[in-house]
Amino acid sequence: MLKVPKWAPDEALETMRKVFEERLNIKVVIRKINW
Repeated sequence: MLKVPKWAPDEALETMRKVFEERLNIKVVIRKINW
């Protein structure tokens, strides 16, 4: 699971998640936390 700040842009997170899933072949869950 990736923990990211609440203000992180969603489209960037989506892209990052896709890259992780393609390269590492894992399911990525993103949780937004207050920073």
